Amino acid sequence: MEPHVAVGTSSTCVLFTSSSTTIQYLFTDRILMSLALVYGVVTLLGSSGGTTLVHALQDTFSTKKSYITWVVAAGVATSAVLSLAKFVELAH
Repeated sequence: MEPHVAVGTSSTCVLFTSSSTTIQYLFTDRILMSLALVYGVVTLLGSSGGTTLVHALQDTFSTKKSYITWVVAAGVATSAVLSLAKFVELAH
């Protein structure tokens, strides 16, 4: 499977899951709309940057499809390290 197809499929699944949860929280008034707008803008910018990076990698290294996989793996690893650091911080 092409890496961009896997990323696109995964992103679509995350979109539907997060949207349904967000709607549930919205109906129960558990969302601060001011923060939601800030997070939305930051997420939009990050998504645009990530998409631009993936397209640049595809155009520059069309024979090396593993680069996209490494970018995704680096993002997941960074998220895991930051989550672990937050857990350790809260445990103390």
